Formats: sequence, C-alpha cells, structure tokens
Amino acid sequence: MRNWRKYNKALIPLTPPHIEVDDRDIDKKIIETNSYFARWTSGFDQKDESEFWYVICDTKMQLQDYSRNTRSKIRRANKKLYVKKIDVEFVSNNAYSIYQKAFSRYESLSFPEDRDTFIKDLQDLEGDWQFWGIFLKENDQLVGYSCKPNKGSIFS
Repeated sequence: MRNWRKYNKALIPLTPPHIEVDDRDIDKKIIETNSYFARWTSGFDQKDESEFWYVICDTKMQLQDYSRNTRSKIRRANKKLYVKKIDVEFVSNNAYSIYQKAFSRYESLSFPEDRDTFIKDLQDLEGDWQFWGIFLKENDQLVGYSCKPNKGSIFS
C-alpha cells in the first residue's frame, strides 16, 4: 500500500491529483485495509466537461487582483506573520499540534490521525513536494503550514 493511505475509512493516493494513480489490485487493497472505498482523481486537467471538476487558476495573482477586503486581510497578516520554505522533517517534528487544531476548529465527522500516522503519511508522499511554514514575527512560532507539488508541476 506504498502509494495509498487510509483516511477516515477510505483509501486515498499519496500523489497530487494531476498524477495518474496505479489502481491495479485496488479491490484487494480495500479488503486488506478494511476500507469502505478508494477515492482518486483521473483526467485532472481535461478540457471535456465531466461530472466532477477542479477549479484551476492558470494566472499568477497580484495583490491588486484581490478584492479590497482580501487585500486588507493580506496586509494585516503581513504585519504579524511571515512565510518561509521548510522541509518535510520540520513539518514532521513541529506541525502535528497545528494539524490537530485544524480538526478541532471545524465541525466534522473526520478525526485527526495519530502522530505516528501523521509523520508516516508525510514521509510516504510520492513525488517532489514543497512545504511552507507560517510563523509569528514576534517569536518565530510555527502557526500554520502548507504543502504543494514542487516546481515544474501544473500547480507551480
């Protein structure tokens, strides 16, 4: 199950949505992991209309492209926060509490994975990924993080 992980009783791929997944033996993987189903994306950036879609912004946004309200929020955030590139080890060692807090903030049927599973899922990500940390300027405390496929993908 190297390129799949169990998440809330479903199998999901550890690859970004634009990478085609190997779904051979998926029935066997569902049974082995006692999952309800497997979910993945195919035909990510197709031109034809289908029952499911992603919204993709193909243009780089400048500050003036956002609404007045959003520009105000960005400016306020820039006064208190800074963003820098971090590595998967830093996320593994420092971001679990943020991951947990994200679940507690929203009413959801989902529950956070335990710390070991959180770290394993990060280590098992396939492909080349970028990780970004959001830090408080006053004390350099990590308060948020994000990850995305690395440069050269359609997300760049």
